[in-house]
Order: sequence, then C-alpha cells, then structure tokens
Amino acid sequence: MNWQAKVTREGKLGAERVQYLAFGAYSYGANHGVCRSTRQFPKFLKYINQFLLQRVSTPRKWTSVVLNINNRMPIHRDVHNQANQPNVILGLGEHTKGGIWIQETVQAKEMGLKEATKEPLVSRVTPHGETVWGRVRATRGQIVEFPPKAWHETEEWSGERVMLSAYTTRGQGSLTQEELQQLRTAGFPIPPRPKKGIEEVYVAGEREQNRERERLKRQLYLLHAATGHCSTQHLVAALKRRNASAEVIRLAEEFKCSICEERKRVMPRHVASLETLRLDPAGNFRSQAIQDYCDRGRQLIKCCVEQLRRASQREELIDVMSEQEPTEEAPPIRIRMRGKRAAVAAPAEDSDEELIPDYWREKGACVEVEVEMPQSWTVYKGDVSGAFLQGREYPDVLHCVPCDEICDQMQVPRGSITRLRRACYGLVDAPLEWYRSVSEFLEGIGLERTWSDACTWVWRENGELKGMVSGHVDDFLFGGSDQDPQWQGIIKKIQQRFQWGDWEKDNFVQCGVKVDKVEEGYMLSQPQFVDGLKEINLNATRRRQREAETDEKEKGQLRALLGSLSWLAQQSAPHLSASVGLLLSEVTRSTVDTVLRSNLLLRNVKQRRNHQMLIHAMPKDEPVMMFVWVDAANGNRPDGGSTQGIFVGLGPQSMMSGAVGKVTPVTWHSSRVDRVCRSPGAVEALAAVNGEDALYYARYQWSELEYGNVDVRDAQGCVSRVPGCVVTDSRNVYDKLNNEVLVVKGAEKRTDLELLGLKESQAATGLAIRWVHSEAQLANSLTKVGNCREVELYYKMRHQWRIVEDEQMRSARRRKQEGMAPLASFEEEKISGDF
Repeated sequence: MNWQAKVTREGKLGAERVQYLAFGAYSYGANHGVCRSTRQFPKFLKYINQFLLQRVSTPRKWTSVVLNINNRMPIHRDVHNQANQPNVILGLGEHTKGGIWIQETVQAKEMGLKEATKEPLVSRVTPHGETVWGRVRATRGQIVEFPPKAWHETEEWSGERVMLSAYTTRGQGSLTQEELQQLRTAGFPIPPRPKKGIEEVYVAGEREQNRERERLKRQLYLLHAATGHCSTQHLVAALKRRNASAEVIRLAEEFKCSICEERKRVMPRHVASLETLRLDPAGNFRSQAIQDYCDRGRQLIKCCVEQLRRASQREELIDVMSEQEPTEEAPPIRIRMRGKRAAVAAPAEDSDEELIPDYWREKGACVEVEVEMPQSWTVYKGDVSGAFLQGREYPDVLHCVPCDEICDQMQVPRGSITRLRRACYGLVDAPLEWYRSVSEFLEGIGLERTWSDACTWVWRENGELKGMVSGHVDDFLFGGSDQDPQWQGIIKKIQQRFQWGDWEKDNFVQCGVKVDKVEEGYMLSQPQFVDGLKEINLNATRRRQREAETDEKEKGQLRALLGSLSWLAQQSAPHLSASVGLLLSEVTRSTVDTVLRSNLLLRNVKQRRNHQMLIHAMPKDEPVMMFVWVDAANGNRPDGGSTQGIFVGLGPQSMMSGAVGKVTPVTWHSSRVDRVCRSPGAVEALAAVNGEDALYYARYQWSELEYGNVDVRDAQGCVSRVPGCVVTDSRNVYDKLNNEVLVVKGAEKRTDLELLGLKESQAATGLAIRWVHSEAQLANSLTKVGNCREVELYYKMRHQWRIVEDEQMRSARRRKQEGMAPLASFEEEKISGDF
C-alpha cells in the first residue's frame, strides 16, 4: 500500500511531502464527494472502522477517516466538519507524550462528551490573537472525543506516532445515494440525514435562500443582544476573527437594530433627566417607547399576577408629568380597555396595502361561528394567562442575567448567570415556540391542523366535522356540541393542560371585536373602541387655513386617526373602507382640509358607535355557495390612480335563481388598483381578476372545513366542491367571459390576457359569472366616498341581498326612470322596494 501522500500546495503541515492519508467523504468549497482511495481499499477501511467502533464507549457516527503519521498539527479548528458530530481520535505507535490540547467549550458538555477535569487548564493563542483556555489529553491507546469547532493542537512527542481520526464532513447532505452506498460498503457508520418537513419538500430556490437569510439575521440579533447591543463594527470584527462566511459578514455589515435606533431618539425634556438603562429578563435593552408605555401606571396592560408591583416614586412622577402634552390644546381621553387587540398601524399613505380584514387570523371568529351555527354548537372563548411561559421547554441554550428581584425570588445570588427553561416575552422566537407547543398538544389529542389556516384545528369523527379550535396568540375559540361526550373530553384536556384567565360562552370579546349571540346568529360590534377615538385638535385660526399644508405633527396625528379608523373598517364596518382608503392616500400631501374631513368622518363614526355586523345562522340542510361582488372606479385618487372594491360573502344557492338570501360577509377589500389603466373597462377587468382570487381562497377553506380530505396538490378539485359566483356590473367583462372563447384583440390585450385566468377558472372549478346594474352591485360602496346606498340597503335588509336578473340588462338610470326599485326583478316591475 502506498502510504506516501501527494501534496500539491503548502497547507497546515508545511511545504514538504507528509504521510497524511484521508479516506471517506470530503468537502472542499462547494464540492462534495468520496475520496478515490475509498474505492481502492474497501477491506482496509472496513477493518479500520470496525477497529474504532469496538473502542468507543458510546456509539458514534462518522463519514471520514484520516491516518496521520508523525505529523504535528498546529492550533486550528475543523471548520469543514459537521458541528453536531464529535471528532474521534486514537493514538497508536511507540511514542511518549504527544497528547492533544483541546479548548474547553460549552458544546462538549451539551454533546455529553467525557471531560478531563484532572489536567490543569493551559492557555493558547489562536491565529487571530485571541487567548483561549483548554486541557491536554493523552491519546496513546486511548479514545479522545471533542467538538469539531473547538480549538485543538498537537503536543510535542518522541518516537513513532500514528493518529487515527474519524469525523463527519459538513457535505454529508450533498452526497448522492451512490456515494453513500460506497461509504456503507467500506464500513463507515454514516449518521442519519436530518428529516425534512413538508415545507422543505416544496420550498426551493429563492425561497430557501430567503429562509436561510432570515435565520442568519435572527442569529445576528441574538448575538448582538447578548453582547449588550455592541456596535456593528465590533460585531463584524468578532465574526471575522471566527472565520465566519462571507454571507454572514455581509449581513452583519447591513445589520440594523431597531432598539438601538430607538435609543438614539431624543427624549422629551421632562422625562430625559435621570432615565436609567434597563435590561429585560433575556438581557436585552428595552426600547424607549416600550419603557415609557410600561412606566405609565394608569395604563392597564396584560400581565401575570406575579409581575404586579407598586409603582416607584420615579414612575409616579413620570406618569404625572406625562399626563398632559404641553403642545396639546385639550387633555387626552383615557379609557381603561379590557382585553387586547392587534396593534393598529396606519397603512402607508397612497399605498397598495389593502383595507381588508386579516380574515384568516383576526376574522377567524366569523368563519368558525358560521361553521358552528348550522351545527347548533356552543362557542367558548378562552384566554391563556402568561401564554409563553406555559409552552414547551426551550430547545436552544440561552443564558441571561435576571434582574435582582427575580434572583431574590429564585434564592440565587444577584447577578447570577442562569439558563432559560421556557420562552419568555422579549425573545424573537417566543411566539414560534408557543405556537409549536399549542400545535403539538392539539394534534396529540386527536385534532388536525388545516392547510388553509395554520391557526385552526378541527376534530372529525368518521369524516364528519365534530369540533373546531381557532387561535390568535393566546386567545382561542372552541366550537362543538355540549351533548358530545368525546368533544367535552377534549375540552377538559385542553383546560387541564393550560392555565386559563377568561373562559366565556356565547358573548365575549375576540381580538377587540365584541361578539354577541342572538336568535339570528352572532352580532359583531366595536362600541368601546369607537368611544376611545379622539379628533385632531385645531384652533379656530388653523381651521380657517383650509388650503395650508399640514406640519409633521399633524401628519402624525392624521396617520394615527386614519390607522384606527382603517382597523375599524377592516373588522366590522365595510361602509368606511372607501372613505378611509382615499383619505390615507392624501396624507403625504395633506392640507388642513384633509384633517377637517377626517374629523368629520370620525364624528359620523361616533354617531353610529352601535353599528353591528350579522353572522347568519344558515340552516344545516340548505346548500350554500360563495359570492364575490367586484367593482372599480377609474381615476378617483388624488394622483389619478384607480380604486377597486371586492366583497366576498357566503349565501344560499337559491340566490342564483333571483331569491333574496342571507349573505354573511366573509372579507371585503378597498384598495388601489395594481397598475395604471387606460380605460374603465380595464380597471373593472383587474378588479374581477383580483376578486376571483379572493373568492378562490374562500372556497378552498370552506371546502376544507366542510368536507375535509384536502389534497394540497389538487387545489382546484378542493375548490370545485364549493360553488362560486363572480358578480360584476361591467358589460365589457361580462360579455368577454360569457363567450365560448375569449379572443385577445383591441387596445387592451394585456387586460384580455389577465382575464384568461378567470376564463380558465370557469372551466376548471365551475365558476359562474353574473351581471347586475350598478345599484345592485354590493361592492359599489367600496369604491366611492359618500355613496354607500348599496351597503346601507344591505344593512337595512338585515344583511340580505339579491342578484338581480334583468333580461334586458337595463342600467340603473334607465330602471329608475321606469320606476323600478334597485333590487326588483324583471317580474317585479315597479315594485315599491320597501324592504
């Protein structure tokens, strides 16, 4: 056997030829494979692997073996080895001394490796100039295991020294099945490949790179926080000393910490004198905005009982001094709000952000209640107290220095370094850990998570839906029959697993929306939220300057007010969507007149503080389907842009025959059209395409909840089980989609191509297209300001509507001239229309 290695360049062992032989898998840059010597000496390698396996005390795995004969390795780290598998070395030959110095690391304890506590600590200097500490381990005739990322160095020896080393290369996951079979033939105990989840199977390419980039950013933030929010230059320098990859260095150079940016903000003079720098339990600096909010003793915040304490003198003083802002003309209104809701943030002015409820998360109550009403189920609402602390054990290793009060309660010395056992508020991945804890528990007791909404779990018996759970952070809705003992057993297990604060039935507050059970179904309202809104104060002189531009403070107040109104419109008030959306588009170029119109809109909202939205109780035996009303207004925005309105509702199939039906609102949408259009017909076409997209998703989720057995690879088959209909008032769109084949011609060819998607949905999912005149178009109120006659009529009819059939396809103006009511059918000519 030729033992002489062929060295082509100078490496760690110097420029001369050395006896250093590598077998098994290798990784060099982006190249991975199996050494040629592995195929040349399979029997020899099988003997070597069996020889090592018999001498290790704990079964180990490796993919590569190295024979190092009389060569001294300088201090280094094995950066190309897999970090979760230890290095295994064995010294052979007649020699004295010649041990190995290994750095003391936390990873060795976490991997359960045997420690050499008898040997004294010895320092070494790394190539980066850093001093590290470790111990010298004897290797002759002994197995030594250590983490690959630990610094290590060969000691001096005399005699013949042969070192046998085994490790796992970082490129194991890139090896082909043929290469893995070669390693198995040579007797290598290959570690198992990490199992891939369903997301990793279907996510590839750019999305995979984005996920890795986000993971690195989270790790950089944790490192930045653990080092006391050091400067970016220090962070980059520390990563370079540890030979971090070029991608990590680039992300570190671009890294920006929001907390550090907040600390740079100039504080108000009356609270900036003696502010102390505080740390949260995870060792992170709190932002000034959060600190000011927590210091306000009169604010009711959601917390555990153990966190309550009497306010300090400094906190009381800050609260008193901060009660009245010196620049405000009137004292602010302060109301104690019970419960919590998602934070309100105004969409960027004149942006494409939709004024649409996050139906699949915050409007989950509407969907769940709509499913439960025909079943005569009972709806419970539960609120978990201190949710993050009730999750599973924290899987990572994270140390922190708790504050003195926590140390005293734990009966440990102040300033002690402790390890977190549970995810707590302040950790970046605390919400994810809480979600995984809930999901694992619910799936463990028989529920299955839905594909269309990751925060909804259903319980089925013999394929029939028997119960449902929907969650938003720590607020949960439970729906099922009180007469079903199996469902009641599941509810009991859930109550025993978590500690609950509120547990309410039928009447409750979910995500800031008040839900009340009535005979017709459920009513949604937000009176307390409306009462807490306040106008933008302007003095008499400023009010007369209607054409004057607003200053930065007024723009901030305008964004805050419109942001609150937009959240109200998204949750329970569709009639506000168009007004709020168009006002938001004026913020950047706003004038005093914009502020006055916003205040006027708020007054109208307060006059209707008791407005309610009805979720109908549909009969169980009545077939239902999904409808979407689509409309558009061309060039009605300040910059000449167009607005689209989409209203998705659930109603009986009898509406397709002209009957008046109960329509439960599912989601609504008032936003800017994606691109500039040359004609009103093009705007209507884009609104129809976007409306069908929202309808497609609604049909998919309803199908999954009602029928189950969803094949994620056959979405169209799932959608086809729920009938759907697009209702438009555009003759151009209707005529093109009503033809057998859509011909691309004319000046708007791009619009015709986009309509092909709608045409394909007609054939693939059975989508129906209906035309109605403008006053029977429910989405008409979502595109124009001050013209909400359609949605107001919808409210007066107790959330009922009709798809008007008119064989002559007369316009709304002509029908009015002929004395016909907006929702009168062809047979009901000249009906009074008093619903």
